[in-house]
Amino acid sequence: MIYDAFPVTGAHCRFASTADSQGPCIFPCRCTQGCDTATGDCLNGGRCEDDHPNDYQWSGTGCQTGNVGFGKTAWQSPGRDEYWSSKYPARLALDGNTDPDLENHNSCAHPTAPSGTNAWWMVDLGDKYRIDRVIIYNRKKGSAWRRLKTFVLSVGNSRDSLTQCASHNHDVGSEKSVTKSCQAVGRYLRFTRDGGSQPDSAGLCEVVIIGHLFIDCQQTYCSSTCDEVVGCDTCVAGRQQPDCKKACDEGTYGVNCREDCGHCKDNSPCNVVNGRCVKGCEDWYMTDVCKTNIPTPNFGISQEPDVEDITSSSAVVRWPKANDIPSGLESYYYYVVWLHVDGQRNGRKADITQTADMDQLESSVSGLAFNTHYSVKVEPYRQHNGKHEGGKATDAATFKTSCIDNGNTKTWGIFKTEFISEEKFADYVIRQYSLKNEALKKMRRIRQFHFTGWPDKGTPEFAYPLLAFHRKVHSFDSERRGPLVVHCSAGVGRTGTFIAIDFLIDQAKAEDKVDVFHCVSRLRTQRMNMVQTLDQYIYVYQALIEFHEEAVIPCSLLRQTFDKMCRNRQLAQQFERLNALEPVRKNVKREALEPNNLAKNRFTEIVPDDRFRPYLLTPWKEGTNYINAVYVNGYKERNAYIITQSPMTATVVDLWRLLNDHESRTVVMLDHSDVTDDECAIYWPNQTDEKCKYGPFEVERVDTDSTEKANVTVREFKLSKSSRSGDSGTVIKQFQLNNSWSRDSPLPSNATVLVDLLDAVEKWQQQNGNGPIVIHCTDGASRSGLVCAASYLLEHMKVEQEVDVFHAVQHIRTTRPQLITHLVSGGH
Repeated sequence: MIYDAFPVTGAHCRFASTADSQGPCIFPCRCTQGCDTATGDCLNGGRCEDDHPNDYQWSGTGCQTGNVGFGKTAWQSPGRDEYWSSKYPARLALDGNTDPDLENHNSCAHPTAPSGTNAWWMVDLGDKYRIDRVIIYNRKKGSAWRRLKTFVLSVGNSRDSLTQCASHNHDVGSEKSVTKSCQAVGRYLRFTRDGGSQPDSAGLCEVVIIGHLFIDCQQTYCSSTCDEVVGCDTCVAGRQQPDCKKACDEGTYGVNCREDCGHCKDNSPCNVVNGRCVKGCEDWYMTDVCKTNIPTPNFGISQEPDVEDITSSSAVVRWPKANDIPSGLESYYYYVVWLHVDGQRNGRKADITQTADMDQLESSVSGLAFNTHYSVKVEPYRQHNGKHEGGKATDAATFKTSCIDNGNTKTWGIFKTEFISEEKFADYVIRQYSLKNEALKKMRRIRQFHFTGWPDKGTPEFAYPLLAFHRKVHSFDSERRGPLVVHCSAGVGRTGTFIAIDFLIDQAKAEDKVDVFHCVSRLRTQRMNMVQTLDQYIYVYQALIEFHEEAVIPCSLLRQTFDKMCRNRQLAQQFERLNALEPVRKNVKREALEPNNLAKNRFTEIVPDDRFRPYLLTPWKEGTNYINAVYVNGYKERNAYIITQSPMTATVVDLWRLLNDHESRTVVMLDHSDVTDDECAIYWPNQTDEKCKYGPFEVERVDTDSTEKANVTVREFKLSKSSRSGDSGTVIKQFQLNNSWSRDSPLPSNATVLVDLLDAVEKWQQQNGNGPIVIHCTDGASRSGLVCAASYLLEHMKVEQEVDVFHAVQHIRTTRPQLITHLVSGGH
């Protein structure tokens, strides 16, 4: 229907918005400054465009009245010979060129007919139009111009059934035009000579047909106003504009056919009224109109499940909800936990102990062999109509079942063991057991030191965790009566590395020198392959370089030692040595530099390593799983802190996702609250009881600012998911320093400020569990690093009654090297 240049099929607009964006709308835009897409009215003071030829301008409703014949298909009487028909074809009368010089410029149509008959010319307008008038331009030269003296115009809906609408029997001057009123409706218009001079020929240099598309409002399926020019504002469902007579084309449905059919099975059609697929939906699509997709679930890059609560025969596997699972469709997904042991794959359908719409899920795996290495990964599946399909699984995590279960008594032949106690640190665990010889009725206490900071592949980033573990082992030397038993899986790689470091540290103390090559060679004479890989051999050297026993200072000697180190530049030398240390493995910052994450980094030189960043798990249409943040271990807790940059306007939602997804109840803010820079966004409600929506969350301000310490302001919020009814919310406290840290200073006004801050945070943490403490400052490094280091050192002092600033700074730099970059910070 209507203009071939603007097909109705799939049209989702009535009028095009501009002249250069006409398809696939029903009507073209004919305004100089753009059109209202609903009414066609000209916008911004524009007017209707000029038509072809330029003497005429579009007018009327929606600028749809004008030269409707331009460029249409035309034909003419065949003539006395082919010369005239081929040289001066019928289309030249509809090309917008009124040049009257037919012979020299080939600008006119020239219908001819056999002698004694009338010449004719006809145009097919392509649809039914209401014609108002016809303007015909005459040719020039000699007496031939008189051949336009007598003619009739006829209009009709078929070429064989036309009704006369106008006639003419006067001369039309050379190079002149004549305008004839032709009030008629039809698809075809015919010009026919009717007697006069040489009625067997005519010269038509241009035929301009002024009119508009005709819509019969008496025979429509309109559901609202109908206009003869532009048709119906709205059709009943299943009918398409402009006159609502035609049903929706295949692939569309609904009011004005504006909706595309969904994913119908076998590309079958959908009902043009309601969109229901005739044969049902394609696989993995649902609802009546088959537009809701059950997408393939995937886990993000480098994600591994967490394996916790490991015993001799069981473990708990925990993982975040897979990506691409739409809210409300969780029932169409499930997970399979795959266990690998000795190269075999044993699949187990996960026994999920939390509802599927939770962000964190878990499965208890039992029946495992004791003292055995396993690797485990989780694969998400989608299910629908009896079909099951797996998505992208997590990376594999490895773990080893215990030799003995904590809290249990075990009998091993004549020996009986019983678990006594366990003390956990960030990189190691100390356990105590009793061992009884039932035959001899003798009992002794066994202390096990379990180093947990060794990664599954390679070696640790720095040697400090193993050196701290080594010191802890030897702190109990007075209780040791026999040899130290050291073991790992094969008893050569990690075992050999620890023994070599132990031996060489003793050699350094005794001889003030070390000989790594001969040490390892001697070990290998006693047990093959001790210190198994080149990485482990290099790690021995790194441990010896990092060994700095003088860095450990008893609390009772701290003040005098610090004063001495400042006087003799020992502190500066220690800081230079600290800066010279480099991790074994280079940083991997792939995700931070992805194009869709770049704008989330305030400073591109301070971005997280993929191995240490916390992933955002809560789906959010405008976000990825990335935030510029890193985990930092505490003295006793792994991942005790999350250091991040203060949120920008575009990353406020990400901060709340971080707090929710990683179960943090504590935020330490080290910026000023009167920051005017838009890139340091205020991310909380200002007034008590005020509620604000941040992405998928609702945050309520619970109380007014309170000051527990002179230098610390505390704000309390309640965080809940907007989509989860009955969610009582999670209480989160924010601790902010009160103008005691000027913008240009690397340090707060005095050390008491940090002590007060950390004291308030510790009290809150003790009340609300030990989730990670989120610390943020503008760059996520300079101020956050100092607070994190101070917290680490205070915890170390409380537990061990000693201070080790050198290794504390080295420790927190493991995940973000930009922490503590000024000597004045290191000495604070």
